[in-house]
Amino acid sequence: MDIALVHGSYHGAWCWDLLRPELERLGHRVVAIDLPISDRTADFGAYATAVENALPPDSVPLLVGHSMGGLVIPLVAARRPVQRMVFV
Repeated sequence: MDIALVHGSYHGAWCWDLLRPELERLGHRVVAIDLPISDRTADFGAYATAVENALPPDSVPLLVGHSMGGLVIPLVAARRPVQRMVFV
């Protein structure tokens, strides 16, 4: 299964560093996305685009959104097929 990990505000992809290897050990393909949070002009649409761009085009991922990432993952799901969404 493909899993996309989307961080919350004041975080980065680094916040998934302990979880990612465990998921990969279980056989999942994992992508931890760095959102462009330091770009003051970026909005939630730009965050969703960053997630989309990080995913392989043929992937139908499980999206995991932490905190503010939970506002981003439904936007991604509206743009492309996903298996499910998990809100943390």
